[in-house]
Amino acid sequence: MSSQYGAHLSHGAATRPSIFAVLAQENLSLGLRTAVRYVAHFSAQSWPSRWGFLYKYADEVTLAMDIFMQYHHLKKYNASFAEHFYGLAREGKIKLFRCLLLLSMLPYLRSKLDQLYQDWKLEAADQVQNGHQRLRSFYLRVYPYVHFVLEGSYFASSLLFAVGKSNYHSLPSFLSGTPLEYFSRERHLQRASLLSIKSVAWYLAPFMITGRVLARAADHATTALMTGAFLLQFLEWWYQKNDLSPLHRGTAVPPSPTLEQLAERDGCSGFGGRPLPRGICPLCKEPVINETVLATSGLAFCYSCIFKHLLEHNSCPVTGYPSSVEALIQVYQ
Repeated sequence: MSSQYGAHLSHGAATRPSIFAVLAQENLSLGLRTAVRYVAHFSAQSWPSRWGFLYKYADEVTLAMDIFMQYHHLKKYNASFAEHFYGLAREGKIKLFRCLLLLSMLPYLRSKLDQLYQDWKLEAADQVQNGHQRLRSFYLRVYPYVHFVLEGSYFASSLLFAVGKSNYHSLPSFLSGTPLEYFSRERHLQRASLLSIKSVAWYLAPFMITGRVLARAADHATTALMTGAFLLQFLEWWYQKNDLSPLHRGTAVPPSPTLEQLAERDGCSGFGGRPLPRGICPLCKEPVINETVLATSGLAFCYSCIFKHLLEHNSCPVTGYPSSVEALIQVYQ
């Protein structure tokens, strides 16, 4: 009995991943989402007429790609993309839908809640009046505590996992009920043989062929993504020497259009076809109040005017460049 118990402990110690591998795969997941979001924003800013919609829906595009990638890896390897990348897998039989919610939807919802908090906090600081003020005030008071509890749970889970007091390294891992282990090819082949269908009816053959084609395409996409991850890390290391990383340098601010160019655009000439005088907001055609510059175009607006416009259209009202409230710079005189 004691020998069997000792063998069980040695097997558990051998398959239990280190905290460094676990944290590395968490960082890779975050880095890939950031990279996809950066590519979407870069495409929208470089080709606004064709890909401008990506600026507004970058999070949704990232979510769709993440769900597709995670679904394929969970089905085939019993692990997420980042977990499989670092040679990890999930113990036992997984609940696919629950794992997808925790792997893809939870980070998406958290990013949306964080962005909502930042937007409402900025509005409250500048006294922008909007509906549902009581709800906004309640959210601004409560969300920092919710954020603190979530971050504290992640830290506590990682700490307990590192000292061997827990099998779960994070709150999503605990909620999914699937602790991590090192990937075993023998167990993977055994699981694949159990899931394979020995004989398939003739009328199901086209669906099986389509599934195999999609699986092969997903495998090629995974290989390309892994290669891209390595190239991304290499380029970041290379650019860090001269602090030239495109991920940290940001997008160059385009020159602002001249007053004559503004007059030629619809809605920007409110004085008998003449260009707007300096100090006049292009949106409300009134003297600028609480002057704010939009960094993507270099033009000045009333803060309330440009803030509301960006929330609805996500673009500069004059140049059409994709923009967000994060590009607003208030001018204090």
